[in-house]
Amino acid sequence: MLRITIVIAALVLSVDTSNAQNSDSLLLQLEWQWFRASSQAEKDSLHWEKLKLLINERPNEASTLQSMRSYNVENFKDTAELKKFRWNKSLIAFSQHEYLLAWSEVNKYKNLVGELRSEEEWLLYLIIASKYSAEELDSAMVGVNVLFPELKQVDCLCEVVNFKIQEKPIYKVMSAVIPGSGSIAQGKVGKGIGSLILNGAAIYGLYELSVAKLYLNAGLWTVTWFPKIYLGNIELTKKITEKRQLKKRNELSNNCELVLKNHLNKYPLKILF
Repeated sequence: MLRITIVIAALVLSVDTSNAQNSDSLLLQLEWQWFRASSQAEKDSLHWEKLKLLINERPNEASTLQSMRSYNVENFKDTAELKKFRWNKSLIAFSQHEYLLAWSEVNKYKNLVGELRSEEEWLLYLIIASKYSAEELDSAMVGVNVLFPELKQVDCLCEVVNFKIQEKPIYKVMSAVIPGSGSIAQGKVGKGIGSLILNGAAIYGLYELSVAKLYLNAGLWTVTWFPKIYLGNIELTKKITEKRQLKKRNELSNNCELVLKNHLNKYPLKILF
């Protein structure tokens, strides 16, 4: 799975801890003023001041997102302020793994601005879509490729999101016909030869028991050990196939993460004030 959240947290939501003490003091003052406020309008104004301070100083804390959830957006009289609020909320929600909320907020932001008009806006939209829906991501990439060809490399997100583990039954069939051959065909020669030797030894042991007319022992061998060795060879082939598929997906994911880092450095997703 892509570590996109970590990328955003590292490149976007960095906080200067040197101001932590000052912000704590200001927050306490705002809390006290809010407690003493006599009107709802004054309380709403103080809540907004507190929220701006939290967004500025502590964007990566759960309490900040909770405060944004509880803020009444009807208090906004300025559309520009509401746009900033929606953008910040979607960015912070995504960084805290609140993907449904992030998707809801980024779409509300999109509706406010009419259409996403910059690389930064589309980049945030694509990253959030990659966690929300493969269909939405594919659809968004179509628009991005037309408007901002430079972001075309980000279509690696589609490859990762749409990647599915394929069983490759041909290898299982090969191992069923000739034990170990499916593993060998996938480059695991040692394991394949080991399976072939074990199954050969099992067949030879069964043959020797039959020649010695130890039919009961041969029957028990056939029912117990031989299936484990034979079916175990097929299961081993399946696990090798899955491991190869997972390795391919991880390679795609790691490569895509590098692409995202480059684009986020070029088009940083910043908290808006």
